Amino acid sequence: MVMYWRRDVCKRLVSWDEFVPMFARGEVQCGPWLQHVVEWRKYGVEDNVLHVMYEDLQRDMKAVFKKVVDFLGRPLSPEKLDEVVASCSLEEMKKNAIKDLDFDDANYNFQLNPFFRAGKTGNWKEHFTVAQSEMFDEILGRRIEEAGLEFIYEL
Repeated sequence: MVMYWRRDVCKRLVSWDEFVPMFARGEVQCGPWLQHVVEWRKYGVEDNVLHVMYEDLQRDMKAVFKKVVDFLGRPLSPEKLDEVVASCSLEEMKKNAIKDLDFDDANYNFQLNPFFRAGKTGNWKEHFTVAQSEMFDEILGRRIEEAGLEFIYEL
């Protein structure tokens, strides 16, 4: 959610304190986030959809990439897989962000708002107040649980 606000046009129009309840209520560009997630979670491998969580990539990127290439039916040699994993590290992607991204917003300032930020689960705690976290849980917590979604809030 922090990433969404930092990159979204909303940040130019509303403060973080205004954005948090808007996001929780689904009143942001692209509609309700939870509805989007729930709709896609209905689909699985049998529907040709593979769900990958960022937290899984943080835990074991190589295992997740192996799962992806197997899902795609495009096996890689162990050496090539290692090369791909190394090139997808946060450090490598930060080094190449500006030249590799096909970013269509000419006004985007990579120095003020880097495309790749902390790259860690739990960074939300540096942005949310306790009240915002409680409000978010109140609005979305029950619906997330009812949808059978599991979230990893820190590693």
